Amino acid sequence: MLLACALCLWGAPGCTSDGYPLDNTYHYQGKAPSSPPQASTYSYRYPDVAPVLGAKDLEEFVGRFHQRVVLLDFWASWSRETREEMMMLARLQEDMEDEGFQVVACSFDSEEKWGSTIVPMLHAARANFPCLVIPESARPEIRKWLSPNWNYDLPARFVINRQGIVSASALAGTSIGVVEQQARQAVNGSGRYVTKLTGTAAAVRVKIIDCRQGTAVSLPEVVSDPASPAQLAGQIAGLVESRIERAKNPRIALLSFGDAKDRSHTGPMGIETAGQLESALKQKGYTDLISPDETKKLLQDSGLSAMSVDYEPSFVAGKITADYLLIGWLRDNTAPPRSVAKAPPPKAKTPEHMALLQDSPEPRETDEP
Repeated sequence: MLLACALCLWGAPGCTSDGYPLDNTYHYQGKAPSSPPQASTYSYRYPDVAPVLGAKDLEEFVGRFHQRVVLLDFWASWSRETREEMMMLARLQEDMEDEGFQVVACSFDSEEKWGSTIVPMLHAARANFPCLVIPESARPEIRKWLSPNWNYDLPARFVINRQGIVSASALAGTSIGVVEQQARQAVNGSGRYVTKLTGTAAAVRVKIIDCRQGTAVSLPEVVSDPASPAQLAGQIAGLVESRIERAKNPRIALLSFGDAKDRSHTGPMGIETAGQLESALKQKGYTDLISPDETKKLLQDSGLSAMSVDYEPSFVAGKITADYLLIGWLRDNTAPPRSVAKAPPPKAKTPEHMALLQDSPEPRETDEP
C-alpha cells in the first residue's frame, strides 16, 4: 500500500493529487479509500455545483437546442404545484424526445439549496432534463425576453420553437394538459402530423390515459403500408406492452380510433383497428379489457368524449372504472372522401325563435380547426 501511494505521489499516471488511484477515489477523509459508487440509476446526472445563469446565459443555453422545441419550466421547491407536475414533464420529455423536444427546468430557489433541496426533488420526480438556477437579479431581463405580462408567479412555462421564438406561454393557473398541447403543436406544426403517407398506407397515434392520476403518455405513431388493421393493432399492442405492466392485471378501456382529419368521425378502419387491438392485447396476456362499445358508453355517461380527454386527460380521473384508457387518431389514405349531407334551407324565423336566439349563449371556441 505504501509503495502504491509512493508511486502515485511520484507522478505515476492514473493517480489523483492526494495519491489515490483514479478508479478508486470515493473515500472519506481520514479513512482508507472505499470502492467507487455504483453507476447512478437516476434519469439525469446533475452537476455537483449549482449552474447559476443570468438572462443572457439562459438564452445562450436554450440556443444549444436550436434544432429542438424547448419548454422552459420555471419552478421552486416552495411551489407545491410545480413539484407535483415535474414528473408529468419528465414523462413528456421521454415521450417526445425523439421528435425534437427538450424540457429545461429553471429553479427560483437559491443556489445554496442546490445539493440539499433542488437536486433531491429532481431525482424524486425522475427528472430527465437539465435544471438551472435563476438568480433574482436576472428575472427582469428574462421576463422582458419571455413575456412582459409575467409577474413571476409559478408555475410558468414558455414554449420556444425551433426558430428561437417564444411561440406559447402557460402562466400560473394553466393546466398541465394545455402545456402538453402547446408543446405538441410546436413539435408537430400546428398540432398536425407532419409525416407524409403513401396512397396505400394508414397510421395511428395512440395516447395512454392513466385514469387514476389523470395523466397521459403518447406513443409513437405506427404505420402500415399497405393499410392493415391487424398490422397496426399488433404494433400498438407492442408499444402498450412496453408501457403497461401486464403482471398487475390492469383494467384497460379501449376506444375506436377517430379520424385525424375529422375527430368527430370514426370510420370503418378505426373501428376495425380497435377491435384487432383488443384481440392482440388478449394474446399478450391482458385479460381485463373493456371493449370499444362499452368504453364509448362509459365516456358518454360521464359526459366525456375522446376529444375532451385528449385535450385534458385529468377530466377522466375517477370518472370511469378502468386503470387505463387508450384513445387514438387514424390517418387512412385509402379511405374514400366522406360525403357531407347538405343542410336543408333554413326555415323562416318566428318572433319566438328570434327571442330564443337572443337568449342563447355565445358559441365557445374549441381547440379543433
